[in-house]
Amino acid sequence: MASSLLVAALVIGFCAYPPWPRGDDYRFHISVWAETAGRIQHLEIPRWNAEQAFGLGEPTYLFYPPLSIYLGGLLTLLFGHYWAPPLLCGIAMVAAALSMRLCASLWLEPVPAWIVSLLYCANPYFLLVGWIRGSCAEIFSAALSPLLFYFTSVESTRYRFVGRAFIVSP
Repeated sequence: MASSLLVAALVIGFCAYPPWPRGDDYRFHISVWAETAGRIQHLEIPRWNAEQAFGLGEPTYLFYPPLSIYLGGLLTLLFGHYWAPPLLCGIAMVAAALSMRLCASLWLEPVPAWIVSLLYCANPYFLLVGWIRGSCAEIFSAALSPLLFYFTSVESTRYRFVGRAFIVSP
């Protein structure tokens, strides 16, 4: 656990360095997170993103994964626009390490499972998608995909159902 937090701290520090290239999805995420942060602050449930599509609005909250939107809005509310994307990438890295550790524990011993999980969370795809493209929903889907493999391999049907529902819902 501590090693995955260390890798996430390195990623957050790397992403927060000033020449961080704001990716293609960065402007979209910041505008959605800003609106979500305002709605969270007023205790409203966001349904329609009025700032998208040149002021016409779009149903972002229906078509986009809510985990990255609500968590990004909460981080924007707590830490501001500058720190929200690197912190979200760091949280995704920790989630990727923990989910891969759980999945790898089915087939590997504990130490190799941790090594595999750290290699998975610090792979170049995660770093490039978070750093250059700024696509947080892709990072979360890649971080949660080992859990999908894990819950399809568990013997109990109750765990399979609840686990797959958790993975598909965000």
